[in-house]
Amino acid sequence: YFFQLQGRDGIRLCSRLRCWSWVTSTGFDVFLQDRAGVGHVKLMEARNQFLAKAAQSKILSAVRPNGLTDEPQYQLAIDDERASALGVTIADIDSTLSIALGCNYVNDFIDRGRVQKVYIQGAPNARMSPEDLQKWYVRNGAGEMVPLSSFVKGEWTCGSRNCRATTARSGRDPRCPGPGLLLRRSHGRSRAHRRAAASGYRHSWTGMSYEERLSGWQTPALFALSVCWCPLPAAL
Repeated sequence: YFFQLQGRDGIRLCSRLRCWSWVTSTGFDVFLQDRAGVGHVKLMEARNQFLAKAAQSKILSAVRPNGLTDEPQYQLAIDDERASALGVTIADIDSTLSIALGCNYVNDFIDRGRVQKVYIQGAPNARMSPEDLQKWYVRNGAGEMVPLSSFVKGEWTCGSRNCRATTARSGRDPRCPGPGLLLRRSHGRSRAHRRAAASGYRHSWTGMSYEERLSGWQTPALFALSVCWCPLPAAL
């Protein structure tokens, strides 16, 4: 059997593994930012052009978007001027919408020695569909009940969940460098693809890529400092 010592005091097993990299992970993430505010549709078109250019490169591999596909959404548009003229604040509108579409925290109470939370939400027959928002009212500063439909309009649209980087609408694209290629070189090629395929947009690094670029050339400097520090104890 393999585990029998066969009369020896011990067996020493050695395995030599070939290693070509010191990193524990590969790849990098980049955000394509809509700084001009052209909208979600144009941003997705620029992202697709960006990914198409990057996929043709031999330096990059596994290029893909990171996120959900577009899906139906119900978008609410609030007329701030009309709401202000009716004496309704944004906080009142937000509270009413929270109760109508979800729930809102009220306070706590003691029940048999335990603290319980109190939430308020709309009745089921008043929240079955987005059109039920027309049944809701908001109390203004004068104590009057103002219909929510007088300054809030809703419509169905198609889009993805908003993704923002440094307050700008953005799309996240993870990718990996090709085998045997440095991450810094793939960063440069990624910037070139962004300039060629998505004019008018900016890119922003995130995750380990951001930390690497933020540190700059500190690693070589620290390594050189450690090499200089090692002979000092021997000299002393």
